Amino acid sequence: MDLHLCHDAAHGGGVWTGRATAGCCVFRSVVVERTNVAVGCCLIARDAGCSLSAIREKRLNGAHTVIETAHLTLRPYSPDQLLALIEQPERFEAVAGFPAADGLRQFMVSDDVSLDWLPGLRASRGRPPDPWVDGFAVVHRDGGVIIGNAGFKGPPDQGGMVEIAYGIVPAFEGRGFATEAATALVAFAFASERVRLVRAHTLPAYNASTRVLAKCGFHFVGDVVDPDDGPVWRWERRAQSLDHGGTP
Repeated sequence: MDLHLCHDAAHGGGVWTGRATAGCCVFRSVVVERTNVAVGCCLIARDAGCSLSAIREKRLNGAHTVIETAHLTLRPYSPDQLLALIEQPERFEAVAGFPAADGLRQFMVSDDVSLDWLPGLRASRGRPPDPWVDGFAVVHRDGGVIIGNAGFKGPPDQGGMVEIAYGIVPAFEGRGFATEAATALVAFAFASERVRLVRAHTLPAYNASTRVLAKCGFHFVGDVVDPDDGPVWRWERRAQSLDHGGTP
């Protein structure tokens, strides 16, 4: 399966913020900040097991980045798009350029959403896209509909670590789309010279999310206690790690 990042002139993106357990969106420990990130355009060849076998990077001057996988297109969200989804869902398609699949809005309005996130999002109206903070809409290309979200807890930290988060609506689960979205996030992260480690967390049990992460080359690190979510399993993948992940 091939994955590449390409220039998007027609659609702009912007805001997925907060924390999410891999496989389900959980907006906590919110990070809403503006970063000046130079986003590259990359051609990434991968095998079916989601390992990154080749990366070629070139810079784009101020262009938004769109990530294309075999079946999906990941387009950067904007604060205005997310606010439309939350507050005026009837306007979302006009603002985002694509309709939302059933269940997409629930990712943003569930009880797991941080109380601090929405005020920060409202304060970001009109801000240009920042994929590290805002994340991506996961578009099913054949259907032309947004079927999920994919993003990061925030920009890379001082140690070069980012945490990924992704969610696919129920009607589109079980088709490998979560794996494609997760792999796209890993590719995007490692295309940046700032990232040396990609991290994810799952519930402490074997499930679809653990299988996705193992397919995408993540290694099981161990049990940790998250201040918001309690006991979770930690998974990590380091730059240039081409092998498949370990298991608990």
